Parts: sequence; structure tokens; C-alpha cells
Amino acid sequence: MITLRPVNQDNFNEVIKLSVTKEQEGFIASNMYSLAQAYANQLEDDPADHLITFAIYCNNEMVGFAMAGYWAADENEHKNDD
Repeated sequence: MITLRPVNQDNFNEVIKLSVTKEQEGFIASNMYSLAQAYANQLEDDPADHLITFAIYCNNEMVGFAMAGYWAADENEHKNDD
């Protein structure tokens, strides 16, 4: 079973050790950079911006890392959309 678990003190080092193939390196930031970005984002004044990090597990084995973000929509952003 595939599950997402929050990155925490228990799995932080294992997340950092994950890597992509050489061919994939130019397409995505390192996990360490992404974790630092998520932490720095938490220090911002605007609580509407959020980055969330997850360790991806297959059964109990860590197989990946994901980061998702969400922001409060600008109320005028979609005003003229059909």
C-alpha cells in the first residue's frame, strides 16, 4: 500500500538520502533544498501560503518524497473567468 507521511524528525535523514538518477537531476530540486524551502516558507508573515512535505512509502519502505503547496487565491484573479 502506498502512503504519504509527513516529514518529521523520525524520517528526515532518510528523506535527505533519497536521490534521483543523473538524468533527472536537472528537472527537480534536491530533497534537502525542498525541505529548506518549506521551512523558510513557514517563517513568512503570510499564513495563507503553505508548503507541505511528505515521505512516500510503499508498505513501510520509503520510496520517494513529495512537496505540495497552496496559496490563498486573489479574489480578483478569476473574476472574468466563465
